Amino acid sequence: MKLTLAKIKTLPIGKKISDGQGLCLTKTAPNKGRWEHRYMINKRARVMALGTYPEIPLIKARQIHFEQRQLLVEGKDPLEQKHRREERQRRHATLRFSHVAEMCIAQQEHNWTNKKHAHDWRSSLRRLAYPLLDQKAFPDLTTHDIIAVLKPLWQTKRDTAKKLQGRIKIIFGFAIVGEYYKGANPALWQDHLERYFSRLPNHHKIQHLRSLPYTRLPKLYASLNRHSWMVAHLLQLNLLTVVRPSEARLARVEEFDLEQKRWEVPWQRMKNRLPHSVPLSDQAVALIETLRRQHNYPFVFHGRDPDKPLSDNAALVFLKRSFKSYDTTVHGFRASFRTWAAERVTDAFEVAELSLAHKIYNDTQAPYQRSSLFEKRRTLMQNWADFLSKNPITTLEKAAGLV
Repeated sequence: MKLTLAKIKTLPIGKKISDGQGLCLTKTAPNKGRWEHRYMINKRARVMALGTYPEIPLIKARQIHFEQRQLLVEGKDPLEQKHRREERQRRHATLRFSHVAEMCIAQQEHNWTNKKHAHDWRSSLRRLAYPLLDQKAFPDLTTHDIIAVLKPLWQTKRDTAKKLQGRIKIIFGFAIVGEYYKGANPALWQDHLERYFSRLPNHHKIQHLRSLPYTRLPKLYASLNRHSWMVAHLLQLNLLTVVRPSEARLARVEEFDLEQKRWEVPWQRMKNRLPHSVPLSDQAVALIETLRRQHNYPFVFHGRDPDKPLSDNAALVFLKRSFKSYDTTVHGFRASFRTWAAERVTDAFEVAELSLAHKIYNDTQAPYQRSSLFEKRRTLMQNWADFLSKNPITTLEKAAGLV
């Protein structure tokens, strides 16, 4: 029989009464009871508790019952679905931000061009995010928790805060796709966090990577040319080609075509995930030719283990120890080159930017400008190499037998 509020009041205690299609109410006291859903699936009789009466009134019980019957129509067992949902809720109650972050890093690690990224991610998150965000269950985190992490960094270490925000945003995006988190991404910047942080007073000054005035680079280049150490040769190639440090450090012998004077850097090592053709100056060709004659190992700049490249920090440590008066970073060579091109070369903007493998065309321009300006870049890089060496004939060229 169909139940009504009046009928429920008159039901006997302890007797199971059907509302139809498997929805049943059993009175346990004059004003209390329990709802059940009784059904058959795969020739098995199943009973699923739906909650207590009057906490769940008749109209709500019918709504829950309808939702369970929809699962049956889809071929799913409502009771198994309930158990899975409860198990997921139990797991989520113990899930912390650090757990999801580690899953996210593990998934992305194989796509990163530089293995150092995984270390940097873990280091910054462990120091700056885990202590606060791990205090709550991951599904309970909100925008206010993200602000609590970023705000202390905003005035004094804004670059760090922005980088951390980007990493947290990616982790929440990963969690939303993996159904570890419901709702909008609380770490989004555009039209979200920017509305809060843009209102804070701005006393922050952007700190760029250290670089030298380009007028001092010829002296540094000459000093490097007097060293026979592998790390010195690596720094020379960084100077001559202005590629990013990891792109040079991991260079392999087969990537260089010395007859065509070009170096093909594979996309896996590039920041923009696109292959990059680097024109080689006469000085760069001489350098690679000399190193080829010295060894036949897979990496041009090998470490103590000849089958492995130099370590991540080898070049920077060498600069700091052997050239203390040159307050620069390896990446800073790129800034020095860019300033030289701007001041010394006419109409060199596009050519210089493409030499640095920068993206300079927007989505509208890119389909029309498809040239890499390789020959123009070749001329620019030869002029740059001549500027560095002052005298194009160096001891390395003599050693290579090119003069």
